Amino acid sequence: MKALTAPSLANYYNAIALLSSIEKIVRSNRNIGLQGQICHNCFCCWVDPVFNNEEEMRSLLKIKPLSHICDPKKVEDLQKNIQDVQGKKKRLYNDLISILLQLVIIIYLGFSQMRAVHLKAEELFLPPQVNNDNDTKMQFLAGEEAYGGIDLGNVEAKDWAHNLFKEASEKSIPMLMPDLIDFLSTAKASFAFFKTKINGSMRYFFIYLDIKG
Repeated sequence: MKALTAPSLANYYNAIALLSSIEKIVRSNRNIGLQGQICHNCFCCWVDPVFNNEEEMRSLLKIKPLSHICDPKKVEDLQKNIQDVQGKKKRLYNDLISILLQLVIIIYLGFSQMRAVHLKAEELFLPPQVNNDNDTKMQFLAGEEAYGGIDLGNVEAKDWAHNLFKEASEKSIPMLMPDLIDFLSTAKASFAFFKTKINGSMRYFFIYLDIKG
């Protein structure tokens, strides 16, 4: 499935084709996610659907994004008109979050049996042999960071993170729209690798939206 951009969601006929493609993915795959991408060279944004049938949801982290080639004409035109670069970057970022939100809602409303989109977390633990080997530990963490490690910082500042981590056992919470938008804005995807300090210790989590159910 090709990357999804704003125009593909706006056009009626493209939307019908999009629904058909999404249905095939949902019916055929166990794990489904969305990865947002931004190119500040040609100023475009898109979403890569990622999916597989592996045992663990976090296996989606290992899927490489689709290759992107800038349109030379667009790059040339942008270089001639470079006013308000920061404003353009902000609008590009907002467009990406809008596409992600639309796709999450489409998949949830069209194919999920749940009453709400749920946010789930799986804690990632260092292997026992890694704890006493600083070199191996750094390699392990560097590998995880390569998948898009995001520092949550103050968990209390984000309602969805606070509610998720206060769960003692299974970390799964229903998402209200403001929290859903905030999560997508933080992750720029429907899943990501996060790290945060809890009770003074750094802990690592794979957090994702369960949009299929």
